Amino acid sequence: MDYPTIKTAAPGRGFIIGLIFFGFFIWGINFSLGTDYSALKLMLTIPTYIALILYIILLIGAFHLNYRTDEQGLTINWGFMKKKIFWKQVNEIILVEGPVNFYSILSGGWRGYMAGVYQVKGLGSVRMFGTKADQGFLYIKTQAGFFGLTASENLKLAEEISQRSDKKINVWNIEKKAAETGAATDVHYTQDRVYILLCRLNVLLMALYALFLSIFFPRSEGSPFIILLLVLALALLLFNVNNAKRLYQFSNEGGYFLLLLSCVITLIFSILSASEIL
Repeated sequence: MDYPTIKTAAPGRGFIIGLIFFGFFIWGINFSLGTDYSALKLMLTIPTYIALILYIILLIGAFHLNYRTDEQGLTINWGFMKKKIFWKQVNEIILVEGPVNFYSILSGGWRGYMAGVYQVKGLGSVRMFGTKADQGFLYIKTQAGFFGLTASENLKLAEEISQRSDKKINVWNIEKKAAETGAATDVHYTQDRVYILLCRLNVLLMALYALFLSIFFPRSEGSPFIILLLVLALALLLFNVNNAKRLYQFSNEGGYFLLLLSCVITLIFSILSASEIL
């Protein structure tokens, strides 16, 4: 039986985001670096295309993600990959409920799409192949690893796995477990006002920087190298924001610091560009 994932706009969103960002990165490197900077151009182009290939693999996975059950076991279809989990390999079935606090270990994805290894507070590591999991997912512990699924009918899939593997379904409600142990439910970074404010400040500064260059650079006699500063600033912004999410799980202040550092870097690059143009 086939089980589709919870539907989201993630595949289309990922395609548009990738087209804009990688298109700009490749254009910016080629525009700003001529033959005189061939070595630097090569150093920037190679990692950009490697990242593009990895992103395409993730994007294909977003467009083709579902689960299938048969007499032998459960198959996770993700992009070109098929992961078979035999019924005899299933050790435990857990329906996770409530606000889930993920942080990435070795993964990729964007809003509405998760693929790779994550850490879930209170549960441990999980290999996620799913879409919308912030309010719960199906957690399967097997001899082949721990997997997180987000079928549109999670309960129905869990019941079939339970029936075929002869394992009972356990329900893990994060808020109830926190109340039982007396521990406070972790605040997710998306609910932290300071974190959100710093993220928005980063976006605002980057937008103003890009707007400034789009208005004044074409009219100036500045070096094309200025565009490379924008490319690097944007790349560092993405890198810092992504790592701030990880660091926030261990230290709120650490996440804030990375976001503030990103703001400072954007301001420095903006000042360097302005001094060259004006």
